[in-house]
Amino acid sequence: MKTFIKIMDNKIAQVKIFFDDTHRYIHNNAIIKLRKEILLETTGKITNKKIIDIGCGNGEISIDLLDSNKVTFVDLSEKMLQEVKNNIPLAYSKNSILINSSAEDLKVDEKYDIVICFGLLAHVQNITTMTDKLIEFCISKGLIFIQFSDSSKFLTKLLTFKYTLRSYFKKDLTYKVNNISFNDLQSILLKNQIIIKRRISYFPVLPLMSLLSYSLRYKLLQTLYKHLGDKFGSEVILILEKL
Repeated sequence: MKTFIKIMDNKIAQVKIFFDDTHRYIHNNAIIKLRKEILLETTGKITNKKIIDIGCGNGEISIDLLDSNKVTFVDLSEKMLQEVKNNIPLAYSKNSILINSSAEDLKVDEKYDIVICFGLLAHVQNITTMTDKLIEFCISKGLIFIQFSDSSKFLTKLLTFKYTLRSYFKKDLTYKVNNISFNDLQSILLKNQIIIKRRISYFPVLPLMSLLSYSLRYKLLQTLYKHLGDKFGSEVILILEKL
């Protein structure tokens, strides 16, 4: 396991502070398990690939890919990367690289077969610049997985209102989260040499779901994804191919 540390720029300090509270983000977060299930379901069994997970959080999304691939985990939070270290099985540690950097400041010396970017675009300074960077990191004919909340959907608007209220009263979210619609992101992507191979939609954790146990919450999210996700889901995973 290799670890690289990069000093954070002040402009993203607020994002770093928010995600340094790892318990708030990953504790009993059933949506992470669902995202992981969707990723592994769509990739199938892959081997001997170079993969980069940007904004990796605790690494749960991509950590299972370490058994037969090389995975680079990138996050601006040292505390999140510590969670990654704790979660990586010792037998697979040689297949992992950890980089402590913001996505904006990230520089790599190679290109990757698979680029994973789940939940990141809501927190970057410029969506277009970040999207261009993801494409740059990918090899020709490689795949890019981008996850975001579609701001044009009712459920996203509902949760945005909820988080706005929370930030007013709890003062824990001190920056404005980016609004991203599918149409806007599609316009950005189609200016590049990119094919949208597949669009997958699923439900977010809705108000009152937090009252359920973790297992029941996950089963409910899984059921909604399989039966109603394509029609009503507001969370989107795009699978892109770089030409």
